Amino acid sequence: MTSRRSTLLCSAIAISLLSSTACSQPASAQSPRDDRYALLVAVTFYENLPEKKHLKGPANDVLLVRKILVEKFRFSPERVVTLSEQEGKDKGKEFLPTKKNIQREFKRLAQVAKAGNQVMIHMGGHGSQQPEQPNSPDPEPDGLDETFLPRDIGQWDNEKSTVANAIIDDELGDWLKAIRDKKASVWITLDSCHSGTMIRGDGKEVTRDLDMIKDLGIPEKTIDKAVKEAAAREALKPEKARGGDPAAAFKLAKQGGIVAIYAAQPTEVTLEREMPPRTDDAPIYGLLSYTMCMVLSEAAEKSKEPITYSELARRIQGQYVAWGRTFPTPLIEGDDRDREILGDKIWPGRSSILLSSKREVITINAGSIHGLTEGSILSVAPPPGQGDKRLGYVRIASVRTLESTVEPCDETGKPAETKFANGAACAKHFIDMGSQKLKVAIDDNDPKGKPIAEELRKKLMAVIAKCEGPESLIQKVEKRDQADWLVRGWDAEGKKIVLIPAAGWSAGRDAATAPAFGPATVDDQLGDWLKEALGRIARAECLKRMAADTSAKSDGTGGVQVKIEPMRRKDQADTRGSIAMTWPSPSLPVFDGDLMAVRISNPGKIPVDVTIMYIDSGCGISCLYPLDGEINRLGPGDSVTTKFRVSGKTAGMEQLVVLAVKGQGQNVDFSTLAQPSLESAFKDAGTRDVALKQSLESPLGKLLKKGLYGQGTSRGLSADEVDNHLMMLIPMHVHPQKRPLEPRSK
Repeated sequence: MTSRRSTLLCSAIAISLLSSTACSQPASAQSPRDDRYALLVAVTFYENLPEKKHLKGPANDVLLVRKILVEKFRFSPERVVTLSEQEGKDKGKEFLPTKKNIQREFKRLAQVAKAGNQVMIHMGGHGSQQPEQPNSPDPEPDGLDETFLPRDIGQWDNEKSTVANAIIDDELGDWLKAIRDKKASVWITLDSCHSGTMIRGDGKEVTRDLDMIKDLGIPEKTIDKAVKEAAAREALKPEKARGGDPAAAFKLAKQGGIVAIYAAQPTEVTLEREMPPRTDDAPIYGLLSYTMCMVLSEAAEKSKEPITYSELARRIQGQYVAWGRTFPTPLIEGDDRDREILGDKIWPGRSSILLSSKREVITINAGSIHGLTEGSILSVAPPPGQGDKRLGYVRIASVRTLESTVEPCDETGKPAETKFANGAACAKHFIDMGSQKLKVAIDDNDPKGKPIAEELRKKLMAVIAKCEGPESLIQKVEKRDQADWLVRGWDAEGKKIVLIPAAGWSAGRDAATAPAFGPATVDDQLGDWLKEALGRIARAECLKRMAADTSAKSDGTGGVQVKIEPMRRKDQADTRGSIAMTWPSPSLPVFDGDLMAVRISNPGKIPVDVTIMYIDSGCGISCLYPLDGEINRLGPGDSVTTKFRVSGKTAGMEQLVVLAVKGQGQNVDFSTLAQPSLESAFKDAGTRDVALKQSLESPLGKLLKKGLYGQGTSRGLSADEVDNHLMMLIPMHVHPQKRPLEPRSK
């Protein structure tokens, strides 16, 4: 059964990505275009690597991407070329994802592309690094070239100074430039790793990276030499541009007309796993590929404005947060990243969630892969082209990966006897968000991968069980891959434990700087420690995920609208912020001591009440606005600026959360959601601010009260209530060190 935590405030994604049901768009909108080309590369089998290094996800990724391109972006199927094991089996070895075949297809695109054409390239497989080529025209700051690894990669060739058949970043950049020289617009996505390691959470994730030494045979001394030479070269440079947006791994979008989206930052790994998370029968996909298709799918149905590449990357990161992930962070590169995807507006249209009745069982062609949840209510209209009159409602009884079983009901979800015709169209009416509890499991292994003692496991299970209850925010689960957080043994003696997110941490990033959730001693006080710690984690996670899931799917054109402009301040006298930060983007890079400002504006036609919360990586929730009795209602055209200083004490992935509701009657102010970080809370045990002001009696307030305090019965929001509020997440990557000096002006 699918967990429903990942679908908080999620509207139904109205396209069946893998079903064969025809889309309900008008025929004219579905006719293929002759100005679009795509190349999809899926590397799953590596002929010179052991089977344990092979992948599964890329083969599924390209099927999803192809379906989106054909059904929603009007690519002609004949102009979408796929290189994969299956294509090689069906069409011949020319369609296997070898370096020769990949290079041939890039050259073909450069030959057929014309000015104004749109070219989409998707590449999934292993990535790695290697010492940069001698006399490279574009030396790497770290001395290492990024590489994409095709099917036929070999070992390190010392004479040629390269891994046999590896595709290095400079080479890939030249291939793209040849296409861009024809004045075609190019969008490339790379769902592969570059570098970095991870502290693992659940055991279902497989990273898409290969070790330079162990897997590719690169001598360690060769790597060390390249790194040292690069460091010496960089030290001689008089100026360094540091402290801004992170550098791209492959550096493919150096010129206009090319947009590149990478699965992870250069210091991170990306991965493949069963998707969506917490699902028993899900196929394996690349995290980036699956989420990208999920976001594009909903945008194609719901967006009233074009979605840009920057917005796509932001929504992908938002969905990661909604799934409880602390990494990876997708990276976008290119001057054209604010261009609408593939140069066309996304066409809003009728829902393609359709009913089918057979032997008295009613199903719909959408399931967990589309973000649906049990208990949600959908309104039903006639089949496409037969009118818009509402015929009734159905409630989702069970959810599978690709389809759901539904039952007729009334507007409140009570059973009804309504009959519906096959092909009737469904749209969201009430989205059930599930129990909103933090699912916790025992990790059977210690940090070194050794099984923990059975006696310790039983003791921990008993302690967690005591933390449960009707109004508790904690739910014990048996399987760690069904959990949000894990209780993990910390030492060989079984005397201490720590808490980690089930998705793990990216080593060298969050893991190195995140506050220690423990270690806590396994004694008579452990139950109190766990209840307090897990409760605070649950409140922070619930608020973060609700905001992430909403902002990831909002097109910003509803009744409630808010414009957010994060700025950096030069000094204390700079009260409004004079240094613009790139937004939207997957995350904002900030440093310890940075002086920040957030400008909030109301571009809409109705007044809105705005609250801005800050969630640090220690699960602290603080209120940035309003403060000290400030009136937080913004009329149409009004704006306000709030200031704060970044602290590196709780570094890692942190978030700004914007809560906005339609302004009417008494002001709605959610500042009561604030809580201290875990570290501060334990210094003042027993202190807990649960004052419920009038704001928490609003529809959104009731939902927040249930999610953050376990009080009440609210499980979701109706369509009308969703239109009257907005939640937005702004992720920030907080560095624990001070901001490096800015480069001198020339």
